[in-house]
Amino acid sequence: MSGPATQVDGPVAVVVAGPVRHPLVAGSTIRIGRDPGCDIVVNSPPASRRHVQIGADRSGAVTIRDLGSANGSFVDGRRLDEFVVGSANSSNSVRLVEVALEAGAGAAYRVDKADELDESWFEGAQTVGLTSGASVPEILVRDVIEWLQERGFPTVEVARTETESTTFALPRDLRADLKNAGMAPSRPHAPRVAGPNHTK
Repeated sequence: MSGPATQVDGPVAVVVAGPVRHPLVAGSTIRIGRDPGCDIVVNSPPASRRHVQIGADRSGAVTIRDLGSANGSFVDGRRLDEFVVGSANSSNSVRLVEVALEAGAGAAYRVDKADELDESWFEGAQTVGLTSGASVPEILVRDVIEWLQERGFPTVEVARTETESTTFALPRDLRADLKNAGMAPSRPHAPRVAGPNHTK
């Protein structure tokens, strides 16, 4: 089930480090580690220079990702797994590769994260196109951009080829449950208009 993506303005979480509180704003990240360039500097020998990153996308979804730390990052006693960028089991991500090739790209690759990129893929390339699946955390896309910038592709140019305006109605059962609970959506979905019949 998915509904329309909502944009969140302002803080979506607060990261507490000792006596200091750091608001995590939608569309931002907070890096934690011993490196003085981190947003939160932790002066503790078990912490790596760049240890962990906490990010929030524009919808307010919060992601936590270990940055290859020596000792790992843990939440509730469990070691963090890597977040997946463009997972192979995502039909959206797999289709993006096909679309790139159909549009004339010389080659197209799907990766889960930046460290899966292969420098040989970029030999002789002057321009690199980058896209991601709809649910990919923005921080993982930024990691790929940083990887490319470190290897001779310093300029990022955002190219918008299509503006998506598709919205999805809540499932009928959920709408009924919300109505019965007195929490009906403030903006009902627009009535559907029948499209052309392509079956003839």
